Amino acid sequence: MMQDNLPIVQRALGQDFYQLHPKIQEQYGISSESDSAFIGTGVMEDVWHGKWYVVPFLVLGSLRRILFPETGRNIPFEIRNYAYLDRFGRETVTWKRLFFFPARKREFDEFFVFSESRRTPILYAGTHQHLSVDLHFSVDIERIYLSSSGTQSA
Repeated sequence: MMQDNLPIVQRALGQDFYQLHPKIQEQYGISSESDSAFIGTGVMEDVWHGKWYVVPFLVLGSLRRILFPETGRNIPFEIRNYAYLDRFGRETVTWKRLFFFPARKREFDEFFVFSESRRTPILYAGTHQHLSVDLHFSVDIERIYLSSSGTQSA
C-alpha cells in the first residue's frame, strides 16, 4: 500500500498507530481502500456552551452544521466515519455526528485530509468548510489523544 493511501491517522502516528487497541485501530484505520465505515452510538454526559453571549454565534453555526446552541445531560448521539478520495484525489475521512436532543436533532459535520506540506491532518468543519484546524494525534498505552494547534482559519 502506498503511503498516500494509508489511513490518515496511521500516517499521522506512524509506528505508534500499532500501540492502539485493535478496536481503536479499526475505528481510525479506515481508508478509501478499506471498503468500510465506522458507525458508533453513545450518550454524551454533558453538552454545554459558554456564556449567554455566544448563543447567537452557535445558532448561526448550526445553519452550517458547525456548532449548535442546545445544552443537556445524557444526550444520545451517533457518529459515522466514512473514508473516500476527494475530488483532488486525497484520502479523506468524514466524521458526521448526530445529537438527539429532546426537542430536535442537531448535526455536526467534519472531514479531514492529510497535508503533505504541514505533515499533519487538517480538519475542515461545517457544510462549507468555514473552519479549519491542524490536528495532532498522539498515543499512550491506554488511549489516543487528539489536539489542535497552529494554523486555524474561519
